[in-house]
Amino acid sequence: MYVVIHLDSDVFRSKEVPKKYSFEFKDKEGRSLTTIEIVERIKDLLIAEIGREVYDKYSDRILFAIAVDGIECWLLPFYETGKKRSKEKNCLKTLNQSIVKKFNFTIDKKKPKYYAKISRAMLKQKNFSKLHKLNPSLAIFCEQLDDLPEG
Repeated sequence: MYVVIHLDSDVFRSKEVPKKYSFEFKDKEGRSLTTIEIVERIKDLLIAEIGREVYDKYSDRILFAIAVDGIECWLLPFYETGKKRSKEKNCLKTLNQSIVKKFNFTIDKKKPKYYAKISRAMLKQKNFSKLHKLNPSLAIFCEQLDDLPEG
């Protein structure tokens, strides 16, 4: 059994986030963090919240699904072409522009039934194997899955 902890990195841009969870998307020199750096820093914050002792004891059973900027970015490779497939900012707007043509709805209201419908594209193994690599943070999550023992 595994525990998957999912978090969209855009929550750290919210003014409602407690100060102890403050997170900068730039380093000390003002350079924007890479996807890997963002995922690792958020993972470190989550481990600190879980507690190092608990994490060390169960780390082989904890998977982190950190979506940079949001889960909508993970869906873009399945609905977009070109550079938009790897986009990591303002993905909701881009995704909505694509899905409204196909499904005649948008996910602005974040209704689970809409996410369930559009995420079906990810269930096709052939598509998923090829397309998940186009989103950097989804690829990082999937690498964890690839490293799990068989069975």
